[in-house]
Formats: sequence, C-alpha cells, structure tokens
Amino acid sequence: GWHTEVVNMVADKFSNGVKIQGGVSVEARQAFVDKFQQEDEQKVIACQIKAAGVGLTLTAASDVLFLEQGWTPAEQDQAVDRCHRIGQKDSVTGWLMLTANTIDEDIASLIAAKRQLVDRAVDGNTNDDEEENNSVVGDLLISLAERGLREAS
Repeated sequence: GWHTEVVNMVADKFSNGVKIQGGVSVEARQAFVDKFQQEDEQKVIACQIKAAGVGLTLTAASDVLFLEQGWTPAEQDQAVDRCHRIGQKDSVTGWLMLTANTIDEDIASLIAAKRQLVDRAVDGNTNDDEEENNSVVGDLLISLAERGLREAS
C-alpha cells in the first residue's frame, strides 16, 4: 500500500502485525523480514511501497499485491523486485487491485502509458509525440474532468 492506514489494516487483519513501513524501527523491520522469510506459517507481509522498495529481500513471496499504486512504474517495479532476487525459486508476479469506476483506474492507465514511454526511451525509440509529453498529474486532471462530464450527463 501507499498509505499507512492501508498497511496497518492489512497487517492487523492478514499478516499477524508483520509489516514494513515508515516509523518501524530497524530492529523491528529486520525481525519482521526474518519472520516472513523463515517461518512457513507467516504467508503475508504488509509493506508500504516506498519503505519496502529498497534494501529488502523477500524471496519467500512469489506474488505481490498492490492495494494502492505508486505514482511511477519504477516504484512498483522496485517493490516487486524485492521478491525477485537471488535465491527466488518461483516466478514472481505483481498484481494490481483496482476498483471499477474509480480514480485508481485513471491512475493505472496513466502509469501504464508512462511505462510504455520509459520502455521506448530505454529501447532507443525517440518518438516525440506531443501526447506523450504530458505530465501524469496533467493527464490525471484531464481524465478526472472527462469522468465528471460523463457522470454529469
């Protein structure tokens, strides 16, 4: 998740309080990671995207579920990469949970478009369409305005 409240809810309901997020001490963080990595009955760890994006190895997991998404493709990729490390025996899949007809759909579409733009840049494709040069926030505002107009009519 992105928000502390979401991470806390998942930790309380599904992961026996095991979580990685801002404000968790270094000692507690390591104890939670060790518990998740080493104890077969600890199947879930709740993580905040930013706090769990670097410096962790979570190869006990092969599935990463995003209840909330980051603002860039790189943030989500980094979170998935915590599971896709040396020692991982399974394929790793990142899942994004979206609620229909919400702003999350708009943000997911914009992030997917930005992912394509980054992929093209990395591949050396210099396509310079004006549409691709818009900002995520600007695109989101346009998307929300269009949604509002549709719902108003």
